[in-house]
Amino acid sequence: MKKRVNLAFSVFSGYRNNIQNFQQFRHKSCSHSRTLCCSVPFYVTMTTERKQTQAKEGLEMSPTSSQDNTTKPKQGQTEVERDVGQETSPWSLQWEQKVEEFTNYFKNIKFEGAVEQAKATAKVLWANLAAGEALSRGEPYAALQLIVLLLILREPGSTDALINFILGPSTLITGLSILVKAAFDLGKEQLTPWPAPVPQSQLRTEGLYRFVRHPMYLGVVLASFGFSGTTGSSERLLLSLGLLYLLMKKVEVEETFLEKKFGEEYKSYREKVPYRIIPKVF
Repeated sequence: MKKRVNLAFSVFSGYRNNIQNFQQFRHKSCSHSRTLCCSVPFYVTMTTERKQTQAKEGLEMSPTSSQDNTTKPKQGQTEVERDVGQETSPWSLQWEQKVEEFTNYFKNIKFEGAVEQAKATAKVLWANLAAGEALSRGEPYAALQLIVLLLILREPGSTDALINFILGPSTLITGLSILVKAAFDLGKEQLTPWPAPVPQSQLRTEGLYRFVRHPMYLGVVLASFGFSGTTGSSERLLLSLGLLYLLMKKVEVEETFLEKKFGEEYKSYREKVPYRIIPKVF
C-alpha cells in the first residue's frame, strides 16, 4: 500500500513539473516574440534613416557633379526649357517667351538701314507738306481735323461743359433766333401752318431767305435739337430726327403750291437759292 502511494505521488509530482516547465517555456516564447515585434520595426526605421544619411553625405561629398546635373544647361537649351522643372506659373513662362521673341526681333533688325529709310520718309513727307500754293490747299480742313483729334485725345472732362453748352443751350438759342428773324422777314400777314400759302401772300427773297428757301423750318429744327441736348433726353433727340424728316416732306408739298402760285418767279428763285432748309447741305 505504501508503495502505491509513493508511486502515485511521484507520478503527480512529475506531471506538475512538466506543467511548470511548459508554462516557463511558453512565457519565454511569448517574451521572445514580443521582443521581435518591437525590435523589427525599430530595426527597419534605423536602417532607413542610415541609408538616407548616407545618401545626403554622398551628395555633400560630390557637389560638383550634382550642380553639373541640375544647374548646367544643356547645349541648345533655352531659359524657358531650363525653368520647366522649377515651380513657375504658366503666365511667367508665356511672359518669358514673349520677351525672348521681342529680343530676338530687335537683334535681327539692321538699324543702319532703318535710319536711312526713316530719313528718306521724312524728306518725302516734308516735300509733300511744302508742295502747292499756300492757303489754297484746303488748310482749314486739315487744321479742323487736327483740332478734333486733339479734342479726342484730351483729358476726359476738360471740355465736356463747353461741348454740352454748344450742343444744348447754344443750339436752342440759335434756333429760336433764326425762327424769330425768319418770321419777321416773311411778315405776319403771310404766317400760316399750312403748306399752301395764303391768297394775299408775296414771294420773299430778302433777309434769311437769301440763304435758304425755308429758314423758319431751319430754326424749328435747331431749337428742337438744342432742347433735346439741354434736357439730355434721347427720346427728344429721336423725335427731333422724326421732325426733320417730316419737315423735309412738308417742304416738297409746300414748294408745289408755291410753284403753282408764283410760276416762273419761284423757279428762278429756286435756281438762285438751291438749298431748302440747311445751307450747303439740303
